[in-house]
Amino acid sequence: GIDAGGVVTSFPTHLQDDIYYHLHERLLRQVPMFNAVEDVGFIRSLSRRLKPQVLLAGDFAFQRQEVGDRMFFIQKGHVQICNDDQ
Repeated sequence: GIDAGGVVTSFPTHLQDDIYYHLHERLLRQVPMFNAVEDVGFIRSLSRRLKPQVLLAGDFAFQRQEVGDRMFFIQKGHVQICNDDQ
């Protein structure tokens, strides 16, 4: 496939901002804490920081006891939250 991130970085910064904003704004606006944000600059800045991650069945996004340092947005598919009994 094509490395979209690599292609985008070849454009001027303001154009990169536009591309990331248009790619991710709808996803971000689906999150209740972001849907009423009126500061478009904030949403643009946040959209630049999203890093796609593909997980397959059986993969772990994180494990119990890990310190959280990121937020996950599920764009397609579903997740299963397990405890020690599962």
